[in-house]
Amino acid sequence: MRKFVILALVIAILVAGCAGNETIKVVRINRTNVTANVTVPAPQNTTPNVTANISSNISANISANISSNISANLSSNSSNLTANTTSNETENSSVPAATNSERVRNLTVDFIDLGGNSILIRTPTKKNIIIDGGKNNDGLRLVKYLLAKGISKFEYIFDSNADSANSGALSSIIFNFNNSQSYATAIDYSTAYTGFRSYRNYAKAYSYPSIPMTESRVFDIEDGLKLSAFVPYEEGMSNGNPANDTIVYKLEFEDASFLFLGDCRDVCWDQIKNSGLDADVLSVHGYVPEDIISAVSPKIIVYDNLTKDSIKPEGVKIYSKEQGTVMIMSDGSKYLISTTGKA
Repeated sequence: MRKFVILALVIAILVAGCAGNETIKVVRINRTNVTANVTVPAPQNTTPNVTANISSNISANISANISSNISANLSSNSSNLTANTTSNETENSSVPAATNSERVRNLTVDFIDLGGNSILIRTPTKKNIIIDGGKNNDGLRLVKYLLAKGISKFEYIFDSNADSANSGALSSIIFNFNNSQSYATAIDYSTAYTGFRSYRNYAKAYSYPSIPMTESRVFDIEDGLKLSAFVPYEEGMSNGNPANDTIVYKLEFEDASFLFLGDCRDVCWDQIKNSGLDADVLSVHGYVPEDIISAVSPKIIVYDNLTKDSIKPEGVKIYSKEQGTVMIMSDGSKYLISTTGKA
């Protein structure tokens, strides 16, 4: 039935005519290989052209062929990961490490090494959550990373704002994985930002329409784990630009806590700063001022890139994606931190 609905949408679009021929890079996966940089039409105000063949390629089970191909392509990265994980565990002995027996019920958070911002969360009961999808051209790298982790489905997809460094490649997530719920900023930036428009259109075409986040809310993910979304705007009224309209997310698992600040600064921060945003782990996209860091009072900070202006408080562990993907594992009280190293 879903295929007929999709085909009907396509026919309606063809009759009405497309509103442009703008293209973006969306990754298409089939059962035998990974195809890079597939370019598809992205009309400004219409649902994208989705065929039955594409639908058949989105399945809950990723075939062994894909896994083996990706494993071969990423073998050098895997060896890097092993080497760097060992060194980082030793280096960060002041942050208590989880034991082998505890890891089976751990939460893991990956700050993925992309051109833009993307955070993968895997819960103790194997639920998968992604916040942001990187830049428009990050799709292939992102999808390969997720498949290598054995992921075929997302329970939740979130964006923090419409900027191309955050929502650019989320359409590739919709396109290649089975998904349950997707959420997006309630501010309509679809005219100005191609990636954001594509994310919303593909979500609609695949019957996972992105739900506008109109107000702050709490998602009870599973026992002992919740994700809070702090919305800085009111009634869908923009604060002037995507950074000011950034949704900030706080993940809490037992006694462990992560704050995903994204691009939130100044106007955005002023709107939500009294919401209880202290956390053990702080991740930031770009520069963050000292007053915000002091308010969060983190033990660990994950930067996208370190610059001469990056604040490094005494006693706080500092990481950046210049070290590759930063992975943090927690049993609810302790943190084990590793990096993949640059490919």
